[in-house]
Amino acid sequence: MPTRRALVADDDPNLRLTLSTVLEDLGFEVETAINGWEAVYAVRRPHDDGPFWLVLMDFAMPGMDGLEAINDIHEEFPDIHLAMISANASATVATDAVEYGAAVYLPKPFGPAEVRALVAELERRDAA
Repeated sequence: MPTRRALVADDDPNLRLTLSTVLEDLGFEVETAINGWEAVYAVRRPHDDGPFWLVLMDFAMPGMDGLEAINDIHEEFPDIHLAMISANASATVATDAVEYGAAVYLPKPFGPAEVRALVAELERRDAA
């Protein structure tokens, strides 16, 4: 089975590390980005080991925000699972995220169990 790849885009270094660790424990090869621009670049950049399976994107980041980045990624790479994460737990943010291409919305704060459940749900969707 090929290595699954994930991208974590968040301006908080502690959250990037935490999410990376959880995803690595699930068998993912993980890259990180500190803003939307870096995330879009990382997804567009050719990779010898294949495309990303999952992108976890923070909503509020400096420069390009998460919604714009998710929209750009979804338009070019509709098969990548996109997840919006945000401390702004409003229905508007969640609705906008889904409209822009996010498969799921995960409000902060969350723990490793929620990230594992998110991955399991996306795996179930793939299997269906």
